[in-house]
Amino acid sequence: LASAFSLVAVLFMLLMASKVLSSQELLQQIIRGCTLVIAASLIVYFVNPEFGRMKEWVSGVLTTTNRLSGITGTANACGYIAAMALLGLYYYRRYLPRLTASYWLFIAINLAGLVMSGSRTAMAALILSLLIASIITATPARMAGFFLCNCLALLTIASIDHEWILAILSRSGDANEILSGTGRTAIWTAVADLISQRPLFGWGYAASNTLIPAATADVGFTANHAHNAFLQVALSIGYIGLSIFIAMLLVKIYFSFKSREQLNIAFIFFLLIDGLTEPIAFQGPATTTTLVLATVLALNYRHKHESRYPTYQ
Repeated sequence: LASAFSLVAVLFMLLMASKVLSSQELLQQIIRGCTLVIAASLIVYFVNPEFGRMKEWVSGVLTTTNRLSGITGTANACGYIAAMALLGLYYYRRYLPRLTASYWLFIAINLAGLVMSGSRTAMAALILSLLIASIITATPARMAGFFLCNCLALLTIASIDHEWILAILSRSGDANEILSGTGRTAIWTAVADLISQRPLFGWGYAASNTLIPAATADVGFTANHAHNAFLQVALSIGYIGLSIFIAMLLVKIYFSFKSREQLNIAFIFFLLIDGLTEPIAFQGPATTTTLVLATVLALNYRHKHESRYPTYQ
């Protein structure tokens, strides 16, 4: 009940705020909050390494790594918060008559947090969401340029040894780490089996906290959520709930495309790309990914574009 309340509270808080605040004002508060968390995490990283750095089991020994977890608890959460702030900052620049020193300071803090967290999913979500939003809202000439560049990039990648590329992207130097989604494919297989046992209504809110750890023998390690938004929703509230969840996202995607608002499109794809490896919601208490879901629901989709520099008019 406490977990469900936290989720509902975050969603309704932003939906209520959106009734009196513009997308600019929502974005401003999200940027400030995320940057404060990352700044505090960077301080803790150096002042108290045992607390501010991620720990991993290496050969049966709990080892402190160099990845930034800060005050968020995990390196992935820290990276996700920093990436969310950078996404907001990229679009917030249009509300400023000039880019100030404080703007670049915010960029530097969050960029440092993202790099030091080593969160590859957050990095990919940030880059791809910006790229997709730019392509979708581009003129036909720019679209043709994007298409040509992508074709050249694919041809270049195809000519390079794939295992060599994957080994570079992995932390261990093993290409299988990337191919298995850092062990996520084993979790997805176990979760798919659980969903098949109760396909219509699922196992209940936050059921993954007990069900997936119980399947440790099949997964090979302990996990407490599906590491995929759509699998997590299906596990929790079944295919009926998943259908409603997808319908809700499709409505938001439709109106964001209709308005051709880059900010809205970018946030939706940021949510969806990260949702490939993170649960977004229904795994327990509200998390940072829940905040992004709430932001996507709360952004203004009615107007084609907000006025440029509204604060200074």
